[in-house]
Amino acid sequence: PAAAATSANAEADEDEGGGGAEGAEARRGAEAFLKLCEATGIQALPRLSNPSLALAEVLLAEVVLRNRDRAARLWPCIAEHYKYRTRVAHDLNFAAEKAFTGLLRIAHRFVSRDLLVDEAVQSFAWVLAPHADRGLAAALVDHSAAALWLTVSGNASAFAQLSGGAWRAVVDALRAAAVATPHAARRAFECLHLLLNEPKLKREGVPASGVALKAVLAFAESAVVDEQLLVGAVALLELLYDGLSEDFGARLEAGRKATGSAREFSAEVCANEWMPQLRGMALFCRHGSDAVRRRGVALLAKALLDPRVEGVQAAFVVTALREVVLPVSRHQLQVDADRAAANVVRAEGPEEDFEIVEMPLAGGEDDDGGGGAGGVAPDAAAGVVITNAAVQCFHRRGAALQMHPDFGDLALDIEVLRKSAQPKRTEEAAPAP
Repeated sequence: PAAAATSANAEADEDEGGGGAEGAEARRGAEAFLKLCEATGIQALPRLSNPSLALAEVLLAEVVLRNRDRAARLWPCIAEHYKYRTRVAHDLNFAAEKAFTGLLRIAHRFVSRDLLVDEAVQSFAWVLAPHADRGLAAALVDHSAAALWLTVSGNASAFAQLSGGAWRAVVDALRAAAVATPHAARRAFECLHLLLNEPKLKREGVPASGVALKAVLAFAESAVVDEQLLVGAVALLELLYDGLSEDFGARLEAGRKATGSAREFSAEVCANEWMPQLRGMALFCRHGSDAVRRRGVALLAKALLDPRVEGVQAAFVVTALREVVLPVSRHQLQVDADRAAANVVRAEGPEEDFEIVEMPLAGGEDDDGGGGAGGVAPDAAAGVVITNAAVQCFHRRGAALQMHPDFGDLALDIEVLRKSAQPKRTEEAAPAP
């Protein structure tokens, strides 16, 4: 402990410019203590009992919180202590709980006072696996999620100054909470909602779209999230998409000025942001809940027909249609057909036909691509909605897509799906001979 104190004091003095009377005096005191131990043969003190260790943890947290004006000098030593305590604890005893609680209290208070915000937020990762024991982290996930929510709810604007490492810690904490318990998942959703709607973060473009997307998709893969929260997660995904699409043209122009090639910049944006968001929408489209599924399908159809992202390269449009949209369309058509058949069996009535309804495009012009690929009524089946969106997207971008080597196969797949979504006509029975 004395050696650690000597090292910590030396680092603190170096951080403050190499001087400081207080730091030099503390270092001399630690060195004198080491010499005394060597001269007298003093052995290490006996291990503290759990009650004493818990009291020591409480006192340590109180000392740190009452000396926030010295936060920069205290933090290196405090960080090493909590990293060690959270790493070696393997069962939820009273002392370990007080160590976790003390760390979360310090992190919350530092962020609320705008002190070492980046370092304090990164410390949330120390109470998560794999740094902490997996069972211990799971037992304390409700506690850590509540602490993160308390920190974000009053200080969301302070998160604008976070580094990439700190944002990864936040997202890891949100993802762990989203799949842990219903209470932790709700707290995580509230945190993410506050962060994505904070005006200062929106202006500065943080968190990055890809970072926030990982947190949103954790809800789609969670087994503890209810339908209401999942519908809210789709709304957050739509918020991310709107932020991308609104700035798409401006970002392409900025990329052209910076690199001299808008095409290269467009490829980077599409690969790292646009395509991952479409794949995320597809996850919600395959969900078992009708409300979530329909919201996901509506969002995916909106993304396909959005005129704000006309700069997306043809290669990415083809990839999106073949790898994301068409599989979702086939799945939805099959689900709708199975449900219609089940309804027929229950009601002992005729099978309800799916009807494609011709509607104007979003821009107010009629679809001149042919093929009956208009919009659909609000109450249309989800499979019809996404199929019509795919057909419209294909016809709108047909001229640009013709140069792609997979254009022929894609056109065939689109036509097969379009026919699958056509109204099914009941044939009249032939007269008996």
